[in-house]
Amino acid sequence: MKKKISIKKIFYKTIQAYKNNKIFILFKKKNEKYLYLYIHNNNNKNINNEKFIIGNINNKKKIHIQPKNIYLSKIKYYNKYILHINKIKINRKPSKNYMNNIQKALYLLKNNKLKKVIIFKKTKIKNHINIIQTFKNLIKKYPNNFNNLWFTPKYGLWIGSTPEKLFHIQKNILITEALAGTVLKNNIWTTKELQEHYIVLNYIKKILKNKYFGKIQVKSSKSYYNNIIKHLKTKIIFFFKTQPNIKKLISNLHPTPSVCGLPKKKALEFIQKEEKNNRNFYTGYLANIKKNTTDVYVNIRCLQILNNTTNIYSGCGITNKSNIKKEWLESELKAQNIIQNIIFK
Repeated sequence: MKKKISIKKIFYKTIQAYKNNKIFILFKKKNEKYLYLYIHNNNNKNINNEKFIIGNINNKKKIHIQPKNIYLSKIKYYNKYILHINKIKINRKPSKNYMNNIQKALYLLKNNKLKKVIIFKKTKIKNHINIIQTFKNLIKKYPNNFNNLWFTPKYGLWIGSTPEKLFHIQKNILITEALAGTVLKNNIWTTKELQEHYIVLNYIKKILKNKYFGKIQVKSSKSYYNNIIKHLKTKIIFFFKTQPNIKKLISNLHPTPSVCGLPKKKALEFIQKEEKNNRNFYTGYLANIKKNTTDVYVNIRCLQILNNTTNIYSGCGITNKSNIKKEWLESELKAQNIIQNIIFK
Protein backbone atom coordinates (compact mmCIF):
# COMPACT_ATOMS: atom_id res chain seq x y z
CA MET A 1 0.00 0.00 0.00
CA LYS A 2 1.29 3.47 -0.94
CA LYS A 3 0.93 6.24 1.62
CA LYS A 4 1.57 9.92 0.93
CA ILE A 5 3.14 11.68 3.89
CA SER A 6 4.90 15.00 4.52
CA ILE A 7 8.58 15.50 3.76
CA LYS A 8 9.20 16.03 7.48
CA LYS A 9 7.50 12.74 8.33
CA ILE A 10 9.35 10.70 5.71
CA PHE A 11 12.70 11.86 7.11
CA TYR A 12 11.45 11.17 10.65
CA LYS A 13 10.45 7.61 9.67
CA THR A 14 13.86 7.14 8.04
CA ILE A 15 15.72 8.16 11.20
CA GLN A 16 13.46 5.97 13.37
CA ALA A 17 14.08 2.97 11.12
CA TYR A 18 17.83 3.62 11.38
CA LYS A 19 17.70 3.91 15.18
CA ASN A 20 15.64 0.70 15.40
CA ASN A 21 18.08 -1.26 13.19
CA LYS A 22 15.48 -1.87 10.47
CA ILE A 23 16.49 -2.53 6.89
CA PHE A 24 15.29 0.29 4.62
CA ILE A 25 15.94 2.35 1.51
CA LEU A 26 15.00 5.99 0.88
CA PHE A 27 15.42 7.12 -2.72
CA LYS A 28 14.63 9.62 -5.46
CA LYS A 29 14.75 8.68 -9.13
CA LYS A 30 16.06 10.89 -11.92
CA ASN A 31 13.90 13.98 -12.52
CA GLU A 32 11.10 12.68 -10.25
CA LYS A 33 9.43 14.93 -7.68
CA TYR A 34 8.91 12.26 -5.03
CA LEU A 35 10.94 10.56 -2.34
CA TYR A 36 10.10 6.90 -1.67
CA LEU A 37 10.75 4.99 1.54
CA TYR A 38 10.71 1.18 1.73
CA ILE A 39 11.09 -0.34 5.20
CA HIS A 40 11.56 -4.09 5.13
CA ASN A 41 8.85 -6.13 6.84
CA ASN A 42 9.90 -9.70 7.68
CA ASN A 43 6.35 -10.85 8.41
CA ASN A 44 4.64 -9.68 5.24
CA LYS A 45 6.32 -11.12 2.20
CA ASN A 46 4.91 -10.40 -1.26
CA ILE A 47 2.31 -8.00 0.16
CA ASN A 48 3.35 -5.47 -2.50
CA ASN A 49 4.26 -5.89 -6.14
CA GLU A 50 7.19 -3.57 -5.46
CA LYS A 51 10.49 -4.47 -3.83
CA PHE A 52 14.16 -3.55 -3.79
CA ILE A 53 17.14 -5.83 -4.28
CA ILE A 54 20.67 -4.61 -3.56
CA GLY A 55 23.54 -6.77 -4.78
CA ASN A 56 27.34 -6.58 -4.75
CA ILE A 57 29.62 -6.74 -7.79
CA ASN A 58 29.59 -10.54 -8.16
CA ASN A 59 25.95 -10.93 -7.04
CA LYS A 60 26.93 -13.18 -4.12
CA LYS A 61 25.72 -10.73 -1.46
CA LYS A 62 22.07 -9.67 -1.70
CA ILE A 63 19.77 -7.54 0.39
CA HIS A 64 16.01 -7.91 -0.14
CA ILE A 65 13.74 -5.07 0.94
CA GLN A 66 10.07 -6.10 0.83
CA PRO A 67 7.91 -3.35 2.40
CA LYS A 68 4.45 -3.62 3.89
CA ASN A 69 3.81 0.06 3.10
CA ILE A 70 5.51 2.33 0.58
CA TYR A 71 5.80 5.90 1.83
CA LEU A 72 6.14 8.75 -0.63
CA SER A 73 6.55 12.46 -0.21
CA LYS A 74 6.77 15.36 -2.64
CA ILE A 75 10.23 16.92 -2.56
CA LYS A 76 10.85 20.46 -1.48
CA TYR A 77 13.91 21.86 -3.17
CA TYR A 78 15.57 23.65 -0.33
CA ASN A 79 16.99 27.10 -0.95
CA LYS A 80 19.64 26.45 1.66
CA TYR A 81 22.41 24.51 -0.02
CA ILE A 82 25.76 24.15 1.74
CA LEU A 83 28.81 23.46 -0.40
CA HIS A 84 32.50 23.21 0.51
CA ILE A 85 31.76 23.34 4.22
CA ASN A 86 34.58 20.91 4.94
CA LYS A 87 38.31 21.17 4.49
CA ILE A 88 38.97 17.81 2.86
CA LYS A 89 41.30 18.52 -0.04
CA ILE A 90 42.25 16.52 -3.10
CA ASN A 91 45.22 14.27 -2.38
CA ARG A 92 47.41 14.29 -5.47
CA LYS A 93 49.82 11.62 -4.26
CA PRO A 94 48.65 8.02 -4.89
CA SER A 95 48.71 5.61 -1.95
CA LYS A 96 51.16 2.71 -1.95
CA ASN A 97 48.38 0.10 -2.14
CA TYR A 98 46.71 1.90 -5.05
CA MET A 99 50.03 2.16 -6.91
CA ASN A 100 50.69 -1.55 -6.41
CA ASN A 101 47.25 -2.56 -7.71
CA ILE A 102 47.54 -0.36 -10.80
CA GLN A 103 51.02 -1.65 -11.59
CA LYS A 104 49.75 -5.25 -11.33
CA ALA A 105 46.81 -4.34 -13.58
CA LEU A 106 49.07 -2.63 -16.15
CA TYR A 107 51.26 -5.74 -16.31
CA LEU A 108 48.22 -7.88 -17.18
CA LEU A 109 46.94 -5.28 -19.65
CA LYS A 110 50.26 -5.03 -21.49
CA ASN A 111 50.44 -8.82 -21.70
CA ASN A 112 46.89 -8.98 -23.14
CA LYS A 113 45.47 -10.82 -20.13
CA LEU A 114 43.02 -7.96 -19.57
CA LYS A 115 41.59 -5.19 -21.75
CA LYS A 116 40.34 -3.10 -18.84
CA VAL A 117 39.95 -3.33 -15.07
CA ILE A 118 38.51 -1.00 -12.44
CA ILE A 119 40.71 -0.06 -9.48
CA PHE A 120 38.99 1.54 -6.49
CA LYS A 121 40.06 3.52 -3.44
CA LYS A 122 38.52 4.34 -0.06
CA THR A 123 38.70 7.76 1.55
CA LYS A 124 38.15 7.44 5.32
CA ILE A 125 36.57 10.15 7.44
CA LYS A 126 36.21 9.99 11.23
CA ASN A 127 33.85 12.98 11.61
CA HIS A 128 30.19 12.28 12.38
CA ILE A 129 27.87 12.97 9.46
CA ASN A 130 24.38 14.46 9.45
CA ILE A 131 22.85 11.87 7.14
CA ILE A 132 19.59 13.68 6.34
CA GLN A 133 21.21 17.05 5.57
CA THR A 134 23.85 15.30 3.43
CA PHE A 135 21.14 13.42 1.55
CA LYS A 136 19.22 16.69 0.99
CA ASN A 137 22.38 18.24 -0.43
CA LEU A 138 22.77 15.40 -2.93
CA ILE A 139 19.14 15.70 -4.03
CA LYS A 140 19.59 19.41 -4.58
CA LYS A 141 22.95 19.14 -6.35
CA TYR A 142 22.27 16.07 -8.51
CA PRO A 143 18.60 16.01 -9.63
CA ASN A 144 19.55 13.85 -12.63
CA ASN A 145 21.10 11.10 -10.50
CA PHE A 146 19.56 8.24 -8.55
CA ASN A 147 19.87 9.51 -4.97
CA ASN A 148 19.68 6.83 -2.30
CA LEU A 149 20.06 6.28 1.42
CA TRP A 150 19.85 2.73 2.73
CA PHE A 151 20.74 0.67 5.77
CA THR A 152 21.22 -2.87 7.03
CA PRO A 153 22.60 -3.75 10.50
CA LYS A 154 25.28 -5.92 8.89
CA TYR A 155 26.56 -3.56 6.18
CA GLY A 156 25.87 -0.20 7.77
CA LEU A 157 24.34 2.93 6.30
CA TRP A 158 24.99 3.95 2.70
CA ILE A 159 24.39 7.29 0.99
CA GLY A 160 24.82 7.63 -2.75
CA SER A 161 24.10 9.68 -5.83
CA THR A 162 24.78 7.55 -8.88
CA PRO A 163 24.68 8.88 -12.44
CA GLU A 164 24.76 5.35 -13.88
CA LYS A 165 21.62 3.37 -14.68
CA LEU A 166 22.18 -0.28 -15.59
CA PHE A 167 18.79 -0.43 -17.30
CA HIS A 168 15.12 0.46 -17.29
CA ILE A 169 12.71 -2.13 -18.64
CA GLN A 170 8.97 -1.96 -19.17
CA LYS A 171 7.47 -5.20 -20.46
CA ASN A 172 9.70 -6.01 -23.47
CA ILE A 173 11.41 -2.63 -24.04
CA LEU A 174 14.82 -2.11 -22.45
CA ILE A 175 16.66 1.21 -22.17
CA THR A 176 20.26 1.04 -21.04
CA GLU A 177 23.41 3.11 -21.42
CA ALA A 178 27.17 2.89 -21.70
CA LEU A 179 28.59 5.41 -19.22
CA ALA A 180 32.37 5.35 -19.20
CA GLY A 181 35.26 7.69 -19.80
CA THR A 182 35.82 10.59 -17.39
CA VAL A 183 37.59 13.96 -17.65
CA LEU A 184 37.26 17.38 -16.03
CA LYS A 185 34.19 19.09 -17.48
CA ASN A 186 36.20 21.60 -19.56
CA ASN A 187 38.70 19.07 -20.92
CA ILE A 188 38.53 17.37 -24.32
CA TRP A 189 38.15 13.63 -24.83
CA THR A 190 41.37 11.69 -25.49
CA THR A 191 42.00 8.29 -27.05
CA LYS A 192 42.12 6.74 -23.58
CA GLU A 193 38.55 7.84 -22.65
CA LEU A 194 37.17 6.88 -26.07
CA GLN A 195 38.77 3.44 -25.80
CA GLU A 196 37.37 2.99 -22.29
CA HIS A 197 33.89 4.04 -23.41
CA TYR A 198 33.69 1.79 -26.45
CA ILE A 199 34.82 -1.24 -24.43
CA VAL A 200 31.66 -0.77 -22.33
CA LEU A 201 29.42 0.03 -25.30
CA ASN A 202 30.55 -3.01 -27.30
CA TYR A 203 30.15 -5.27 -24.25
CA ILE A 204 26.49 -4.27 -23.76
CA LYS A 205 25.72 -4.62 -27.47
CA LYS A 206 27.35 -8.06 -27.56
CA ILE A 207 25.40 -9.33 -24.52
CA LEU A 208 22.05 -8.19 -25.93
CA LYS A 209 22.69 -9.48 -29.46
CA ASN A 210 24.16 -12.84 -28.42
CA LYS A 211 21.82 -13.77 -25.57
CA TYR A 212 18.47 -12.35 -26.70
CA PHE A 213 16.26 -12.15 -29.77
CA GLY A 214 15.18 -8.64 -30.65
CA LYS A 215 15.99 -5.33 -32.29
CA ILE A 216 18.68 -2.92 -31.06
CA GLN A 217 19.01 0.85 -31.45
CA VAL A 218 22.22 2.69 -30.50
CA LYS A 219 22.03 6.47 -30.13
CA SER A 220 24.83 9.01 -30.64
CA SER A 221 27.37 9.38 -27.82
CA LYS A 222 27.11 12.54 -25.71
CA SER A 223 28.87 14.21 -22.80
CA TYR A 224 27.14 13.77 -19.45
CA TYR A 225 28.07 16.46 -16.93
CA ASN A 226 28.28 15.56 -13.25
CA ASN A 227 29.53 18.49 -11.17
CA ILE A 228 33.25 19.07 -11.83
CA ILE A 229 33.61 16.10 -14.20
CA LYS A 230 31.94 14.73 -17.31
CA HIS A 231 31.42 11.23 -18.71
CA LEU A 232 30.82 9.82 -22.16
CA LYS A 233 27.32 8.40 -22.42
CA THR A 234 25.63 6.34 -25.15
CA LYS A 235 21.96 5.36 -24.93
CA ILE A 236 20.89 1.89 -26.11
CA ILE A 237 17.33 0.65 -26.69
CA PHE A 238 16.52 -3.04 -27.12
CA PHE A 239 13.14 -4.49 -28.14
CA PHE A 240 12.83 -8.09 -26.87
CA LYS A 241 10.68 -10.52 -28.82
CA THR A 242 9.63 -12.05 -25.51
CA GLN A 243 9.76 -10.51 -22.04
CA PRO A 244 13.05 -11.51 -20.35
CA ASN A 245 13.65 -12.85 -16.84
CA ILE A 246 14.72 -9.83 -14.76
CA LYS A 247 17.15 -11.62 -12.44
CA LYS A 248 18.85 -13.30 -15.41
CA LEU A 249 19.03 -9.98 -17.25
CA ILE A 250 20.77 -8.34 -14.26
CA SER A 251 23.18 -11.27 -14.06
CA ASN A 252 23.98 -11.09 -17.79
CA LEU A 253 24.59 -7.34 -17.90
CA HIS A 254 26.10 -6.68 -14.48
CA PRO A 255 28.87 -5.88 -13.87
CA THR A 256 29.67 -4.05 -17.09
CA PRO A 257 33.27 -3.09 -17.90
CA SER A 258 32.49 0.42 -16.57
CA VAL A 259 32.71 -0.93 -12.99
CA CYS A 260 34.51 -4.27 -13.39
CA GLY A 261 36.59 -4.74 -16.52
CA LEU A 262 37.01 -7.01 -19.54
CA PRO A 263 37.04 -9.95 -19.91
CA LYS A 264 34.54 -10.00 -17.05
CA LYS A 265 35.68 -13.28 -15.47
CA LYS A 266 39.38 -12.35 -15.41
CA ALA A 267 38.66 -8.82 -14.19
CA LEU A 268 36.49 -10.17 -11.35
CA GLU A 269 39.23 -12.64 -10.40
CA PHE A 270 41.76 -9.80 -10.27
CA ILE A 271 39.41 -7.61 -8.18
CA GLN A 272 38.65 -10.37 -5.68
CA LYS A 273 42.30 -11.40 -5.35
CA GLU A 274 43.82 -7.95 -5.01
CA GLU A 275 41.00 -6.10 -3.23
CA LYS A 276 39.89 -8.97 -0.99
CA ASN A 277 36.23 -7.82 -1.22
CA ASN A 278 37.04 -4.43 0.34
CA ARG A 279 34.76 -2.61 -2.08
CA ASN A 280 31.72 -4.17 -0.37
CA PHE A 281 28.57 -2.97 -2.23
CA TYR A 282 30.42 -0.31 -4.20
CA THR A 283 29.94 -1.07 -7.94
CA GLY A 284 27.07 -3.38 -7.03
CA TYR A 285 23.50 -2.67 -8.11
CA LEU A 286 20.26 -1.25 -6.72
CA ALA A 287 17.16 -2.76 -8.33
CA ASN A 288 13.65 -1.36 -7.92
CA ILE A 289 11.40 -4.17 -9.14
CA LYS A 290 7.70 -3.63 -9.85
CA LYS A 291 5.04 -5.71 -11.58
CA ASN A 292 5.70 -4.52 -15.15
CA THR A 293 8.63 -2.13 -14.70
CA THR A 294 12.15 -2.47 -13.30
CA ASP A 295 14.85 0.15 -12.78
CA VAL A 296 18.37 -0.97 -11.95
CA TYR A 297 21.17 1.41 -10.98
CA VAL A 298 24.91 0.92 -10.47
CA ASN A 299 26.08 1.74 -6.95
CA ILE A 300 28.79 4.33 -7.55
CA ARG A 301 29.42 7.81 -6.04
CA CYS A 302 28.63 6.52 -2.57
CA LEU A 303 29.74 6.39 1.05
CA GLN A 304 29.29 3.85 3.82
CA ILE A 305 29.01 4.57 7.54
CA LEU A 306 29.99 1.59 9.68
CA ASN A 307 31.51 1.39 13.19
CA ASN A 308 31.83 5.19 13.47
CA THR A 309 33.91 5.37 10.27
CA THR A 310 32.81 6.80 6.94
CA ASN A 311 34.24 5.17 3.82
CA ILE A 312 33.90 7.12 0.56
CA TYR A 313 34.30 4.89 -2.49
CA SER A 314 35.64 5.91 -5.89
CA GLY A 315 37.45 4.26 -8.76
CA CYS A 316 38.72 4.52 -12.30
CA GLY A 317 39.07 2.34 -15.39
CA ILE A 318 42.60 1.15 -16.15
CA THR A 319 43.58 0.39 -19.76
CA ASN A 320 46.96 0.00 -21.44
CA LYS A 321 46.90 3.76 -22.07
CA SER A 322 46.46 4.70 -18.41
CA ASN A 323 48.68 7.12 -16.53
CA ILE A 324 48.84 6.22 -12.81
CA LYS A 325 48.83 9.79 -11.47
CA LYS A 326 45.98 10.82 -13.77
CA GLU A 327 43.91 7.80 -12.73
CA TRP A 328 44.48 8.62 -9.05
CA LEU A 329 43.38 12.20 -9.66
CA GLU A 330 40.25 10.96 -11.45
CA SER A 331 39.31 8.79 -8.46
CA GLU A 332 39.92 11.77 -6.14
CA LEU A 333 37.67 14.01 -8.26
CA LYS A 334 34.90 11.39 -8.22
CA ALA A 335 35.14 11.18 -4.43
CA GLN A 336 34.77 14.96 -4.27
CA ASN A 337 31.27 14.64 -5.80
CA ILE A 338 30.24 13.15 -2.46
CA ILE A 339 32.75 14.83 -0.11
CA GLN A 340 31.74 18.36 -1.11
CA ASN A 341 28.13 17.64 -0.14
CA ILE A 342 28.73 16.10 3.28
CA ILE A 343 27.24 17.95 6.23
CA PHE A 344 28.98 17.18 9.52
CA LYS A 345 27.24 17.23 12.89
